[in-house]
Amino acid sequence: MSTIPQLPNEAIEAILLCLPPLPHSNESARTICNVGLANSRFLAVSRSPHIWQPHYAARWRRSDAAREQSRKSSTHEDWRAMYYARIELDRKALDLLDAIVSQTDNRTLLAVQLANDCGYDVWETISKETTRVRRREYSRFDVQKIPIEGLTRQYWAREIIGVVSRCRAVNIWLPLSNHGPMAEDISFEEGLAAMSGFFRADIDTVFEEFDRLTLSCQEYLLTRGYTGESDPTATVIEICAWMRQRGFVKPNEPSFLHVLNHFPHHFLFEQPVILPIALVYIFVCVSRRLGLNARPVAFPNKVLAMISPPAGHAIYVDVFESESRPVVSYTSDLPAMLEAMGLDPSTLPEHASPATTSTMLLRAARNTVHSLDRAMWRNDPDQTSAHDAAYCAALVLTGDARMIPTLFAGLVGPLDGEAVVRNVLRPGLPEAIRDRLDRRLTKQEEYEKYVPKINGRGQVQHFTGMMFRHVKYRYLGVIKGWDYDCRLGKEWISQMRVDELPRGSNQPFYHSFTGDGRVKYVAEENIKLIHRPYPSELRLIFAANKDLGRWFDGVEFRGSKPVRFIMSPESRALYPDDDMVGRRFRCPATEEDSDDEMGELFLTFPEED
Repeated sequence: MSTIPQLPNEAIEAILLCLPPLPHSNESARTICNVGLANSRFLAVSRSPHIWQPHYAARWRRSDAAREQSRKSSTHEDWRAMYYARIELDRKALDLLDAIVSQTDNRTLLAVQLANDCGYDVWETISKETTRVRRREYSRFDVQKIPIEGLTRQYWAREIIGVVSRCRAVNIWLPLSNHGPMAEDISFEEGLAAMSGFFRADIDTVFEEFDRLTLSCQEYLLTRGYTGESDPTATVIEICAWMRQRGFVKPNEPSFLHVLNHFPHHFLFEQPVILPIALVYIFVCVSRRLGLNARPVAFPNKVLAMISPPAGHAIYVDVFESESRPVVSYTSDLPAMLEAMGLDPSTLPEHASPATTSTMLLRAARNTVHSLDRAMWRNDPDQTSAHDAAYCAALVLTGDARMIPTLFAGLVGPLDGEAVVRNVLRPGLPEAIRDRLDRRLTKQEEYEKYVPKINGRGQVQHFTGMMFRHVKYRYLGVIKGWDYDCRLGKEWISQMRVDELPRGSNQPFYHSFTGDGRVKYVAEENIKLIHRPYPSELRLIFAANKDLGRWFDGVEFRGSKPVRFIMSPESRALYPDDDMVGRRFRCPATEEDSDDEMGELFLTFPEED
């Protein structure tokens, strides 16, 4: 008889606890389950909740706080049951992602379902899907690989991440609407961090970075001999010195034009130009973690920080000017600053009071809008994300319906109207502006639904997914779609002098991705086919066009045959005949495949990234 069943339960548990918790695999969990198949005693041991806890913690580092608490309550903190629940939730999210990729009619409803049922709990699972693109060597002289499959799934996974992060940001802000009773529960740290959610950034990374920064500051203070009993003013001065050591300093020429400098996910990690409100934000968040009662002060034309010690007067800190004068006097410096701005010094109590999260968030939103107004607007995803963050925050905080048209001028993703605005933002707004928001949403939905399906190709010579070079201006392009003739109206035709072309406006025109990131409308006579672009030209198209995956799933190339971009389900639905035209273009019926040396190179097994 085997001696293994005679092992005490504690020994079996100790063995199972030696299995390494794996963040990206279920192998250890499967091993535990397989051990339980041996007999009833092994099964009972394998179901011990504490065996599953490290595997749960390693597998899911991100969780929605409310949902996690609900899982713990419903399972009585049975980590095995919670593990199984998260596995099922991940599967549901991946099934919804598959449906969003393949179905073109009800994507927004599927996105709403994913946001409501899964939310932040599936952040890590969906994030993995943003990297799973199959690639292959394009030529023997180019070691970098070109995507051949998976761009469309990657694109929609990124859009879902965007929906989840923006829903989370809006949910953080909604208690601040009209200074409701829960407004005081939202900290300055949370309110400003939520703005980064509009960039698909994980808001928790901001909180984790502040944890790391606080540990660094604590170590610095210990080396300087400071403890929790040290003089608050001296401690404040040393915190400012630590910030300068870390690179969080006043720049020589503050630049408010770069919109990313207003957002925590950028200025905490990239060390760019640090704006005044960002310096105060860092100071306040680190100081509060150190046990100091630190709050921001929305002083006119300057953001300050205020420390309220257990005993004594408040300490005012000018973090932006900390190298020369970190602590400013309430009785002399602040009144003089007001007087220099032409303001009555008697209003000092009003201006020197601690600012609410709403006040600081609205100030940050206005600063962002100011940067956008001064910057040259481009077809830049960062600028669009900054626009949406600023105007959405302003709409929540002010309830001003005039913000609605401006907000809808941006809207980063194709799923945002339904999944973010109607599903999350609208219910939290005052009743007075919901009707106006509904009308705007309905108008946008009607516009998006009016996308005529092209039946037949007529005299159209080229196809969706074909690469070309502009005959006159020589830029590189990929055809995204086409019209039978010019459909942009008389003003555009006159401005672009279309009627001076040999074939005029009565020829097919092509919507095209280009190497500079803009979508252009190109006359057929200005298109010259490219059979084999250089690798650098392909990479330029991918780098410049972030939405490429919505319309194309990858690139098809092999041997000496022409290159074409593979149409996505959405693109095929709009131009149902173009996929077959593209296939025939690459593989004419009279042509046989050639397995030359280059062809064999291209047939190497693609890796998953």
